[in-house]
Amino acid sequence: MSDNEERPKITSQTWEDELSSQQDVEVVAPYVRYKCPKCQSRLVKKTGKSGVFWGCSSFPTCDYTANDVAGKPVRSIRYLCPSCNSVLKKITTKSTTFWGCSSYPDCSTTLEDEDGKPKESKKYPCRVCGHFLVRKIGKSGHFWGCINYPTCRHTLNDDNGKPVLRKS
Repeated sequence: MSDNEERPKITSQTWEDELSSQQDVEVVAPYVRYKCPKCQSRLVKKTGKSGVFWGCSSFPTCDYTANDVAGKPVRSIRYLCPSCNSVLKKITTKSTTFWGCSSYPDCSTTLEDEDGKPKESKKYPCRVCGHFLVRKIGKSGHFWGCINYPTCRHTLNDDNGKPVLRKS
């Protein structure tokens, strides 16, 4: 600047006052950066059909997502299939809610839902194949079936949450 040019007058005392006096400026909470645990990229808050969630900024290269809890990314608890150690998915139908293996149809394991978690049951061994039995619900009510279904079709009747053993 030359001495002949006038300098703009500063009417406010601090830069914050000057910034907030501008018409197109909105002051919001400071931006917090969260890193993706898979690829170390930045997580961004997104809105989907089920609501707000956090997703990796490197999508589709990285598919990491987390739930939004009080404005922070929180990974939901994952439950594993007792047969193949794949992730269990919560499935809700018109009449019931249960947990099914994400490797279906390769693994057809299902578990009952108990307060939003897969129901842990005492392990009863299958007398036919050696795997264990799980409590299921069918058109006639609850029953116990082999976790190795359809390879093993062994079933037992249910009596208040326990299998009714057949006499050999």
